[in-house]
Amino acid sequence: MSDANGAVFVPAQSNPAKVKDRALCSFVTSGKGAFNAKEGRLLLLPLGLEALGGVVKRLSDWIVSQGGVMCGGAEDHGHLRSLAERYMRDHRRTLWGAHWGYQFIFARFDSRGEVSIGKPDLPVLEVQEVEPGGLRRLWVVPSHGDALTGRELLGCQGCGALWSGDSPLEPQVEPGEMGDLPPMEEVHTPSTSTIEDLCRFLGVEPRDTIKTVALMEDGGGRLAAGLVPGDMGLSYAKASRALGYRVVMADDRAVRSLFGPCAGYLGPVGIQGGDIIAHDSLRTPRPMVAGANRVDHHLRNVVPLRDFRCSFADLGALTPGSPCPRCGGSLAPRPVRVVGEVTIPDDPGEMGFTVSSREGRESFSTVALGRVDLVALLLAMEESES
Repeated sequence: MSDANGAVFVPAQSNPAKVKDRALCSFVTSGKGAFNAKEGRLLLLPLGLEALGGVVKRLSDWIVSQGGVMCGGAEDHGHLRSLAERYMRDHRRTLWGAHWGYQFIFARFDSRGEVSIGKPDLPVLEVQEVEPGGLRRLWVVPSHGDALTGRELLGCQGCGALWSGDSPLEPQVEPGEMGDLPPMEEVHTPSTSTIEDLCRFLGVEPRDTIKTVALMEDGGGRLAAGLVPGDMGLSYAKASRALGYRVVMADDRAVRSLFGPCAGYLGPVGIQGGDIIAHDSLRTPRPMVAGANRVDHHLRNVVPLRDFRCSFADLGALTPGSPCPRCGGSLAPRPVRVVGEVTIPDDPGEMGFTVSSREGRESFSTVALGRVDLVALLLAMEESES
């Protein structure tokens, strides 16, 4: 059966060529729903509604088991905040959940700013990643690929751990002292605008070079330089979080403003008018090679904090081939289905509120905001069973 455009398919039909999500095909052909390929919308039939009800009950029971309360009619986190602000004084419920359509949302409020949020009793894995202004916990299920709510993460070929390219990592600082390090010197390095060419020319390893990435505030405004070892990529999400404003790759005009006309030879020494933030491993004092902000020239024996001032943070991006932070094995692309997420803001007071009672006034912060895509969760469960 199909509509006039042949966009909807139901159990009697074979899989249209455009639909590649095997779990979706199984869900539909088993009689749980119909899919409108033109609109990308899944319509639940009685069997699908029954499955949806079971998932909602498990999530609701999870909220209640943590001392939370379920409510109806709340469509977004702002509604949950309004309910909590109104009833917190009498009921002291700090976790609020709601089910609306195909979405399940929840929020945690705390007067001490402490984050206490678990994971529901569902077959999902949790992967942490940094985002501008906070931390996100992704709830995912490994997939065969081509999922409607799919995403590519990184899986370890050794221990099997899952990572995001922006997953938070432990500091990589080795003990060391400034000591008697050689003075910085400028060297002529013709046609070495890439890390590979530079290392070949000077006979150094990528880890002994400083890669300088020009950054600008999204929408214009502030400028910055992000520094990582030459064998590492920079995470824009981590740089944004560390700087306190969202950054993107600087355009040519911004690069010239901060460094001058020297693309391919950027370095942190001598620049003014911008923030400098460096990967935490660069805190260890040792001689390194950096761009001289002059075409065909680099600086040898550059030492952070001796030759330039900067702040330090976790800035590294994981990529295919990176060593697993847990076991050192090689990371490779791994498709997953994203079924939900929990956002933990760095500034929990942004959606805060104050409650007055006989005991006085008490301030609550929004320490966690979560959502579950119920359709994605149903399809993930379908894929695991098929």
